[in-house]
Amino acid sequence: MSVESGLSSIQFNAARIDVSEKKIINGKSDVNQLFPIKYEWAWDMWKTQCANHWMPQEVLMNRDIKTWDSDILTEAEKTIIKRNLGFFSTADSVVANNIVFAIYQKVSAAEVRNFLLRQAFDESVHIVSYAHIVQTLKMDETEIFNMYR
Repeated sequence: MSVESGLSSIQFNAARIDVSEKKIINGKSDVNQLFPIKYEWAWDMWKTQCANHWMPQEVLMNRDIKTWDSDILTEAEKTIIKRNLGFFSTADSVVANNIVFAIYQKVSAAEVRNFLLRQAFDESVHIVSYAHIVQTLKMDETEIFNMYR
């Protein structure tokens, strides 16, 4: 290979990673190679999470809209719902950020990293779900999403 091609340092004949070198933190194996799997629990959780996939827009809220717009709920009950939405929209954002910015970079086992990425995706689905609820029920977005302050 010529140096100009940019491929001179690639090891095309590198061996398969040794599963014994895989560690959750500070492992010596290649973080880009998923197989062989050492941490079956992480791989199993990733597959379970993928099978449990849904999106907020798939949840029909017709009955929720009717209930919210009626006098079935008291003002105190509506306040509790708003506070929960405010709390969880912030909490799930904090969880997603911690997974991506605090934990992921320290993890060296590819299957655990995949699991963390899937969990971060699920947290983002939760965040969008809260926004979907707030918008569908025509709540004050500023009030809900700034409650944590």
